Amino acid sequence: MAYCVKFRAAAAQLTPSYSELLLLYDRALSIDPNNVETNFNVGLLHLPSDLDASLEGFKKSVACLDMLSTYRAQFAKAYCNIGMIYDKKGDVSEAARYYEQAKNVCEEDPSK
Repeated sequence: MAYCVKFRAAAAQLTPSYSELLLLYDRALSIDPNNVETNFNVGLLHLPSDLDASLEGFKKSVACLDMLSTYRAQFAKAYCNIGMIYDKKGDVSEAARYYEQAKNVCEEDPSK
C-alpha cells in the first residue's frame, strides 16, 4: 500500500503536498490499518511537525514485529525514531529503552 502511494505520485510526476499525502495514507490505512510500511511512512510524514502523531505511526509500525520478519530493518528504524522522539520530549529513560530495542532488532537480524 505504501508503495502505491509513492508510485502514484512518481507516475504523475507530482510532489504531493503534506495534506495530500496524509489523505492518501489515511485511505491506505482504512484498507489495512496494520500495514507496517504505511504506518512507518505516516510516522515519517508527521516527524517534523507533530511528534505525537509521528510517535503513534511508528508505534503502530512496530506493533506488528512478530508478524513479518521481512520488515526487521524497518522496525530498527522505527524503534530508533521512537527513541529520538522521546529524547526530544525530554524522556531520556524511555528514549534509552527504544534505542536498546533498535539495537536488539539489528543484532537479531539474520540477514546481516
